[in-house]
Amino acid sequence: MNRIKSHIGELIAREIRECSIDNWHGIDKNNVERYLVSPYLQTYLDPMNKNIKFELWTVLEELPEAKSGYTIVYDSEKNEFGLGVHGADGMLTFLGYYGGFVETLNGM
Repeated sequence: MNRIKSHIGELIAREIRECSIDNWHGIDKNNVERYLVSPYLQTYLDPMNKNIKFELWTVLEELPEAKSGYTIVYDSEKNEFGLGVHGADGMLTFLGYYGGFVETLNGM
């Protein structure tokens, strides 16, 4: 498990170094560290069918104190990042894959 976390951290660090961040939510290269969380597995639900569940690594939380707003997740099987959101019911919803970390961050 630590290997996966290490791999995720390396992917994110490389992309932050090499890519341009253009995020509508005020996250940029100067403050992105504030939003990153140590990767941990969480269950996300499909927005169209709550019976479909995804086990994904949460790596970024837009509003971590409030447990609201967007999240960025990593799927270790697909080697892709995607976007999630905290629902009003407290459940996490998976919105889809975006590819790389920065691509997902810019898609928020």
